[in-house]
Amino acid sequence: MPDLVIGTSVGSLNGAVIAFNPEGAANRLSHAWARITRNQIFPGGLLAQGRTLQRSKTHLFPNTGLADVIVDFLGATTTFDALSLPFAAVAMDVAPQAHT
Repeated sequence: MPDLVIGTSVGSLNGAVIAFNPEGAANRLSHAWARITRNQIFPGGLLAQGRTLQRSKTHLFPNTGLADVIVDFLGATTTFDALSLPFAAVAMDVAPQAHT
């Protein structure tokens, strides 16, 4: 069993599942990812993506599909304190910053 789990991008979600339940994670992840479709995570066609990017200036897809997958994997109220193993997620903010 690992001492620490670290992930980035979708690896953060997989890592959180591993850190939450190390013994059952492989089975849980293999079954869950086999059922997930592209449209669940990245909904809409090119026009919808263009409208989202025009409105947001930062992304092509809404995060609702991914949020639903996270809830399915970990539950709606799971926190870092509930994890069995220490876990870190690497992220970055791509939103433009105002210059002062």
